[in-house]
Amino acid sequence: MGDINDGRHLAVGLPRIDQLSCQRFLQQCSRALAVPDAILTEYTLRSPIMHNVHLQQPPLAQYKCAIGYEFPWGHILERRVNQYVVWDFCLSQLLMHYLRVGKRLEDCQKQVFTALERTFDCTTRDLFALVGLSKAWQLCPSSSVGMFSQVAHFTAEQQAREWVVSELMAALPDIIACAQRIVAKTE
Repeated sequence: MGDINDGRHLAVGLPRIDQLSCQRFLQQCSRALAVPDAILTEYTLRSPIMHNVHLQQPPLAQYKCAIGYEFPWGHILERRVNQYVVWDFCLSQLLMHYLRVGKRLEDCQKQVFTALERTFDCTTRDLFALVGLSKAWQLCPSSSVGMFSQVAHFTAEQQAREWVVSELMAALPDIIACAQRIVAKTE
């Protein structure tokens, strides 16, 4: 494992940019985010009579003053809601691949979340389970812009960040590859 400045570890095998992105995520060094092209394309397809997708809600609502963390595969959109921090994992490269073959955001979300359920036991489709969440986190189906979300109670935020870097980031390349293989079979 590779060390970072404060003694925590990063998974071996991640490209250098991922290690730097993971370090920024751990240290809460967020930055402003723009709406990715894949999301703009998705919303243009949803409402082709709208000539200016930026007027639609979403994606504008999620990206107005949006902050998060950029990665080669997309970004993590961060927001705080009462005592929770919510991270929407926007796999824009994968979504663009799905859009090119005639699939949509919902198709991609289903494949990715099913793979997450097979990989981790901290997933739930029951959004009511998130209401009572304390001192923990859960992965759940996503918002209207991401593939999936992670909801963490503020008391577990740092542990959730460390889990994302040590566990989720290690599994994410395989999850993305699996979703790409599935859509390739439909081409």
